Amino acid sequence: MLVAGERGIPCFSYTPQRVKSSVCGHGRAGKDQVGRMVQTLLGLPTIPAKDHASDALAVAICHLNGTPLTDAVTRATRRSVAAPGAQGTPLAAAIAKATSRSVAASGAQVSLRAAALARLAQ
Repeated sequence: MLVAGERGIPCFSYTPQRVKSSVCGHGRAGKDQVGRMVQTLLGLPTIPAKDHASDALAVAICHLNGTPLTDAVTRATRRSVAAPGAQGTPLAAAIAKATSRSVAASGAQVSLRAAALARLAQ
């Protein structure tokens, strides 16, 4: 992480509960449930054999689920700071735009999860 920071590469940190919630819909999922959902969401032929591989893929899914809103807030905050005296509307507009995209993506994600759960139930 130190080397990434020195080179300007952003690093992210997620709690286990946030990762599990992003992948399974709740933060108290077990490793087997996370593995099955990773397999289903990514269309893998089998559950990743190693828990570490499943965990890494779950973190990637978590990151991708949160990226649009985080990026929009970061960009808008930079614009607001760069333009002191501005009314702050760029930040509000960016948050509204990203939130609407996130809500739409969340709906698609919920549909995807529902389809995945239906496949698992068969």
